[in-house]
Amino acid sequence: MTLRTPAMEKKYQKAKANNDLEQLNEIAPIKQWKFWKLVPNRFPHDRHHTENLMVVLKRECPSFWDIALHEQDELFEKIGPYLDDKYDYIKINLASVRSINNVPHIQVYVLKGEYK
Repeated sequence: MTLRTPAMEKKYQKAKANNDLEQLNEIAPIKQWKFWKLVPNRFPHDRHHTENLMVVLKRECPSFWDIALHEQDELFEKIGPYLDDKYDYIKINLASVRSINNVPHIQVYVLKGEYK
């Protein structure tokens, strides 16, 4: 089951089939830090959420588990507190469900009222 509504999932699958997906490092940031940036999700997980953004590492990296210590520090010391009072939760996709493997990123969500 997808976290997207059927209409959004259809748009996503069509873009995927047409090779029309943006690279995460090419998406203009809403906010950025030294090693990370906050970007919109073009195909948001809109089934249970009013907002779906992504915190994206600004460089390619083999996996989330290979993020350097200085990048982790920024994530937990600066970005986490920034997100904490603005969003409801975050999600990290592991390899079995990750569609983008070379740029670590974290999904950031605001739940629809009926799911809070």
